[in-house]
Amino acid sequence: MGSLGWVTERDPLKSCTLWVGGGYMKQSAYGLAFDTHQLKFAHNFQLSVGNADLHLDRIVDVIASFSEHFEAWLDSSQLLSDQEVEPSIMRWNVELRPQEDAPKSLADDMGETEE
Repeated sequence: MGSLGWVTERDPLKSCTLWVGGGYMKQSAYGLAFDTHQLKFAHNFQLSVGNADLHLDRIVDVIASFSEHFEAWLDSSQLLSDQEVEPSIMRWNVELRPQEDAPKSLADDMGETEE
């Protein structure tokens, strides 16, 4: 059993936890720990698998920072144009029509005769 927990962006006093695994295993899972003295969660992101916990706060911060720098670089590099991309839409019409010379059975198709 494992869980992934995170603090919501809208309300830092609320968290969400996703549990994965089967109830057939005699394991327990828990959500994020809330510090009642500081009135905040101990971590913003946590992955728990079995008896191991991985605090993902720093990883999420690094990814967010990378995303900001990458978007700024992409804007300054002008690799993407400002033109709006119009998606092309492919439409397929499938119509089943009986064929006059179609074989009536797999044996006919293979040139064999049924007995």
